[in-house]
Amino acid sequence: MGSLAPASWELKADKLRKILEDSLNPKWLLAPEDLPPPSQLNISKFIDTCKLLTPREQEITACNGTELVSQMAAGKLTAVETVTAFLKRAHVAHQLTNFATEFLVDDALATAAKLDAQFKETGKIVGPLHGLPISIKEHIGLKGKIVHSAYVAWADNIAQEDALVLRLAAKAGAVFHVRTNVPQSCMHLDCSNPIYGTTVNPYNRNLTSGGSSGGEGACLGLRGSVLGLGTDIGGSVRGPAAFCGCYGLRTTALRNPYKGICLPGLGQESIKCILGPLANSISDIQLFEDIVLNQEPWDEETALVPLPWKKMEPYQPGQFTNGPSPPPVIRGLKHAIDKLKTAGVKVVDFEPYKHSEGAEIIELLYFPDAAETQKEVLAQGGEPVAPLTEWAFQYSKPEPLTIRENWELNLRREAFREEYHKTMKDRGVDFILCPAYVGVAAKCGTPQYWHYTTIWNILDQPSITFPTGLHVDPAVDVVDKDYKPRSDTDEREYKKCRKRRVKCSEEKPTCRNCVASSRGCLWPSSNDMYDRRHRSRRSCSDDRTLPSPSPRSEDSIIALELRESPDLEQELTHHYFNVFLSVLLLPTVRESDLEGYGSQVMSMMHRSESVKCAVLAACASNKYMLLRSRKYHDAGLGYYFRAVELVNRALHDLGATAKGPDDPLLTTVVYLYLYDMWGPPDETLDARKHVDGAMNLLKLRYEDTGSPMSMSRPLHRINTESVLYQAFLLAMRKPFAPNFHVDEQFLDRSEHVLNARKLIDILSEDDSPVLGLPLPLYRLIIDLIDFLNSPKHPTEAFLTQMREEIDTWEGFVLVEDTAAKCPPSMTSFHKDAATLFVLGASLLLDYISESSSSMSSSATQDPNISHVSWSPPQEISNVPRWQVQRAFEILRRPAAYETWTRCFLGAWPMLILGYSVTSSEDISLIRRVLKQMVERMGYGEIQRILDDLEAVWTMCNKNGRRVISGTSAATQ
Repeated sequence: MGSLAPASWELKADKLRKILEDSLNPKWLLAPEDLPPPSQLNISKFIDTCKLLTPREQEITACNGTELVSQMAAGKLTAVETVTAFLKRAHVAHQLTNFATEFLVDDALATAAKLDAQFKETGKIVGPLHGLPISIKEHIGLKGKIVHSAYVAWADNIAQEDALVLRLAAKAGAVFHVRTNVPQSCMHLDCSNPIYGTTVNPYNRNLTSGGSSGGEGACLGLRGSVLGLGTDIGGSVRGPAAFCGCYGLRTTALRNPYKGICLPGLGQESIKCILGPLANSISDIQLFEDIVLNQEPWDEETALVPLPWKKMEPYQPGQFTNGPSPPPVIRGLKHAIDKLKTAGVKVVDFEPYKHSEGAEIIELLYFPDAAETQKEVLAQGGEPVAPLTEWAFQYSKPEPLTIRENWELNLRREAFREEYHKTMKDRGVDFILCPAYVGVAAKCGTPQYWHYTTIWNILDQPSITFPTGLHVDPAVDVVDKDYKPRSDTDEREYKKCRKRRVKCSEEKPTCRNCVASSRGCLWPSSNDMYDRRHRSRRSCSDDRTLPSPSPRSEDSIIALELRESPDLEQELTHHYFNVFLSVLLLPTVRESDLEGYGSQVMSMMHRSESVKCAVLAACASNKYMLLRSRKYHDAGLGYYFRAVELVNRALHDLGATAKGPDDPLLTTVVYLYLYDMWGPPDETLDARKHVDGAMNLLKLRYEDTGSPMSMSRPLHRINTESVLYQAFLLAMRKPFAPNFHVDEQFLDRSEHVLNARKLIDILSEDDSPVLGLPLPLYRLIIDLIDFLNSPKHPTEAFLTQMREEIDTWEGFVLVEDTAAKCPPSMTSFHKDAATLFVLGASLLLDYISESSSSMSSSATQDPNISHVSWSPPQEISNVPRWQVQRAFEILRRPAAYETWTRCFLGAWPMLILGYSVTSSEDISLIRRVLKQMVERMGYGEIQRILDDLEAVWTMCNKNGRRVISGTSAATQ
């Protein structure tokens, strides 16, 4: 099996993950057995009872910032004590929610020690933020640190100076101890990206922490910091604060310093992004704003409004307005209303004023360039694009706004602001009380309703979220089944609310991935289980545009997170679903097959130890080939032998029954030979025995009428095609000294099952997730190899028959105008694939025709290359074979070169071309292609093919045969 591999982006992402892993202090991490079980979704109070923090540290982390500064000013507490306590708490919080991108342990403790030394010397604190640990959103520039905003393309972007807000806070004594996660594109109310994975909610780990400052929300929700710094262009501070039970402030634009933020499209000013604080008390919000603005940041960032922080008089009873709200938050609103009325505030109902118009304006202004800037950065990085990213981008127009269109929208924005302000004045309203979201925290990967928060961005009005202290109670918060949605969007969110009643049960089983990350997962149905957000599905063309989100992407449910902890099993599970699965299926595989297969494998990994071990073994071997880290090699070997042990037990049990093998057993054997094929050279391991065993198991399964296989099921189709492909590859792998033969009975039965008996039967992209070529073409190559190695001389009748068959194939794929012959579903990928294999078959027939008696004589005489297959003799000529020329025409095309250096299906064509090239230039091209395949896919069998060819080329050069410096097919 094979496909295109996003190895380049994954390697960059691994570098960033390693920075996070290396930044953790192992002494401050809980052992897996000490973490809460996956079934415990609410872990908001867990750290208060864990044994890692001392009673003194628990007391410290329970205090707000103003209290801590007072204690440090009185000499009752040191900065080092304070920072250490919050660092330890943040470590555990990260284990629980995956909120961090990098811990700043050494820098934070060094800064705290300097503050303590200064206090000891002067008896005074440095400033109002003295010793307070502050967490910072990842894209806030920190000098000397990589700042990437969750874009892989920016994995090497190092900030040259601290953001202005950090310099001002540090001047007041702040200590920065941890950087926090953001979603891809920083335009989600969710918090997930292909680099670090998903940050989850401390109150229910099935739910999102919000976004884009979702890492800050989870950190503050578990009191991992005193203050957090986020940014907000549509609710990115307020949403996480609301979801995680803390305070979050969006100021008016151009109030807080913004200099030093790293984001694509910083020149977009129609809707301004602001920097805002998150905290666990309103007094800490007040403290931060007072300190930062009173340092007059406008003296450096001149665009800021030169206005210090205003300290208001005690509140006087006035007019407060309550907006309409959906069922999940009505109780919270009523609770707040009661509190306000008790305080003497007049509360009246408020019908929103043209909110739909405000939503329309802001959606068009978010991406005036049709999100081309963001799409370009994503394309440069090569990472998979999440459905929520696609969903956000689709709000823009298909083409960039013209200058005039942008002007007109700016005018509409200003008119809307004036009208709204007048409406509030006319109604005598001072404040508006409304939800921060359509409901409570949404399921991971699903929040698609911005406008409870974006309305205040389009109006540029200050807004703050605050916790009510209430929690969802299913017995009280009953969904109104008679509710009539007011729009399509309203109906979509209402349906999500109703579904959640069924899908969020803590009694559901938990997948292996979530066991590894010590949290629960969602299991509403098997089709929902596969995490579609961060897979890699590359087109064979150069088209890098982002498709519009499908209905399925809008309802996708997250069951797999990318990197919840440093745990190796979790890391390998991440690698499987986000990298390895992509190279195990063709790039043209149907979306439904990809998702169905992924969810079925995940389900089996949960309930079958053998499947889990075999899959993890194959993943570890692949990751070893990509990164060459010994830990993956050793881990893979351990998983492999455990899987073999379990398979032997299952085979013993199977022999006592009259049934065929079940899906887990077949799948385990599939991944055992994938481990052998994709892993590094190891003479003690042999994929042939596993492929042979898989053929026998499939034959038994074909005959099992009690449990028939269905080729409409992705698992059955992919397993069947995988066994066929690997059997063919092994049979073709040593074309001049074959050491594997495909079981004819298995092949005949498989052809019947797949309904693939036609001679010219190009399998369309919708039909073949693995083989990608007609079975008759594979069989033709096997027949040629068998005869090539037969002691019999070819008869004229045989050569005529073979030539006629090859001519048919050559006519199909090699004539200039094949439009009339190619089926509509045949892509350029399938055309190139068929062409390369037909050219290889044609080369084999030429060798048979030229000389069958001397095909392998040299190979058997040279003891130095007894372990490699050999090629037929060829007269030295400075003219390359026409088949090589034609194949190189394909490889010279940039798009095709990219495809075939990232796709397994090129293995055999490169092998046969490697035996057939005659010039050093052509050898260099084949060598370069094979090396690129190894680097990009981590495919061990390609490395073995390259090693074999290197030995052949060396021997030919040594004997003065075939390797010449004449005309090169690669340069013609």
